[in-house]
Amino acid sequence: MRKKKRSRQITTHNIIRNSHFGAGLANWDNMSVSVLGEMEGDQGSGAACLEGSRAFLSQTRAAKPWDKLELVIRLRGQSHLANSPVVVRVRWADFSGNFLSPDMTIFIPRKHLTASSWNEYTIKSAPAPRGTTRVDIRIDAPLARKGAGIIIKQIELHRI
Repeated sequence: MRKKKRSRQITTHNIIRNSHFGAGLANWDNMSVSVLGEMEGDQGSGAACLEGSRAFLSQTRAAKPWDKLELVIRLRGQSHLANSPVVVRVRWADFSGNFLSPDMTIFIPRKHLTASSWNEYTIKSAPAPRGTTRVDIRIDAPLARKGAGIIIKQIELHRI
């Protein structure tokens, strides 16, 4: 009789603090960002609205060499107008704050961001290089003028 192999369930831990904006903008560096209330019946969560020229949202977390990460971001446009394109970057950094290669970058063109539906993007990183002590996530919406902003419902960064 053969032994059955147990399937191993892999659990991951979200390293982003306040990833659903339930505590407002706590733990986030930002410019031209406001918090919207509960979204679509999600109790205890909100959303961040990037609206204004040079709008951004960022957070830095501890990391170590050879870490591998998976980014999940859920967002949509604020209106059916010409919403801003979005650049999402996840960059490794050393103790001095110097950015190291390789990084993860997602460019989301404005035509993919309507107000009618949420878009979810997922990307996996290469292993963090030697010398890594932190990881920086930054979302830029450089053309988020009044009425053409970006609404972010969820940002998660998991070690994999």
